[in-house]
Amino acid sequence: MDEKTIKNNLSRSRKEAGISQEVLAERLHMNRNTYRNIETGRTRIINRHMEKIAAELDTTVEELILGYKIGDPDSDPRWEDLRNEQKSRYQALLNSYERKIDEDAQRLSLQDRRIEELKASLRDKTDLIAFQKEKIAEQEKIIAELGETLERNQ
Repeated sequence: MDEKTIKNNLSRSRKEAGISQEVLAERLHMNRNTYRNIETGRTRIINRHMEKIAAELDTTVEELILGYKIGDPDSDPRWEDLRNEQKSRYQALLNSYERKIDEDAQRLSLQDRRIEELKASLRDKTDLIAFQKEKIAEQEKIIAELGETLERNQ
């Protein structure tokens, strides 16, 4: 984090706590100008000041530096980015699965049509075989009759 971000976080946290620069400076045992210089970035922040400032503002040093509470989904802007990223990934997966389902449904429909075509073809062939069997039976009957006629005529 750069100094500008930290000073902005300090100012925001102080204002959110409803504390003036003067009151906070008194609590930190420093004069108002010293604290104002810290908040405006004219004076570099010393770690011991950060700990005291964080305690007075009922926050953490990390929140003052980063601008959000670590691990708090409501104040950490990264959580919203993660949520949006996860929503985007979920939607992409959902779209992908829906496309695959549609493709599979189309393939299944084509296979069902092919099965019906094959069943029709099989029925035709079964009918043809039955017809051929009848013809063979008729011809066998004719052959048998001819054989009998030949035997009688001999």
